[in-house]
Amino acid sequence: SFSFLLLFLFVFFFFFTVHATLPTPDTEMASKLRAEEEQEEEEEVTDPFPAIKEECAEHHCKGFKAELEKCTQRVQSKSSTSETCTQELFDLLHCVDHCAAPKIFEKLK
Repeated sequence: SFSFLLLFLFVFFFFFTVHATLPTPDTEMASKLRAEEEQEEEEEVTDPFPAIKEECAEHHCKGFKAELEKCTQRVQSKSSTSETCTQELFDLLHCVDHCAAPKIFEKLK
C-alpha cells in the first residue's frame, strides 16, 4: 500500500513536471507572435501622410487654403450669420487629397 502510494506520487509528479515543461503548439505560436510584435515595435515607422498633406496644402493648394482662411475670418468677424465655410473646406480637402494620393502611394512598401 505504501509502495503503491509512492509509485502514484512519483508518476503524478513526473507527469506534471514533464508536461509543464513541454512546449505546446499554442505557446510556440504565442512566442513567435510576441517576437514579431517586438520586432515591429522596434522599427518605429512614422506616418508620412500628415507631412505630405501639409506640403500639398501649403504649396499646391495655397489658393484654396487662402479662400478658406478669408471665409473663416469673414464668418468670425460677424456676430450673427448663416454663412458657413463648408464649400471652401471641401474644395481644399479635395485639392489636398488629389495632390497627396500619388505621393502617399509612392511611399507604400
